[in-house]
Amino acid sequence: MGEHEREGVRFDYRGHDGAESTRTVEPHRLVHTGRRWYLVAWDVDRADWRTYRMDRMVRRAPTGPRFRPREAPDVDLADYLSRGVTTGAYRYRARITLHVPAATAAELVPPTIGVIEAVDDGNCLLHTGRTRSTNSPSTSGCSTCRARCTSRPNSSP
Repeated sequence: MGEHEREGVRFDYRGHDGAESTRTVEPHRLVHTGRRWYLVAWDVDRADWRTYRMDRMVRRAPTGPRFRPREAPDVDLADYLSRGVTTGAYRYRARITLHVPAATAAELVPPTIGVIEAVDDGNCLLHTGRTRSTNSPSTSGCSTCRARCTSRPNSSP
């Protein structure tokens, strides 16, 4: 075994929909969103990068096999995690146009609600998601912003 190898981890996991599964992963890093801790890891069975809320994990023994670390899915893991927990896990994604500067929206909208993208000096987009479609627009906690919302089904699994 090489000196830079790490040990895999097995755990039981409860998803946001309540479904339980057993996961075998190659952990990369823990990331804190300001409210919760997440594990960013390579899921061996799904052959893809995933994020896991630490409070939904129950570790199993024994640990997994040793592995060589992979290159991270993104240089900015906090941004990668934010995209994953605010849009990636949901059937419906929404782009909400906020008629305030991106810096103002970032102060009003927690990173666990969505990802802010500047459009120009006075407007930005909030990328967010939800499990069910709704007919009523939502500003996802940004009650002081004027907003327009559009949603569409998420095409990725």
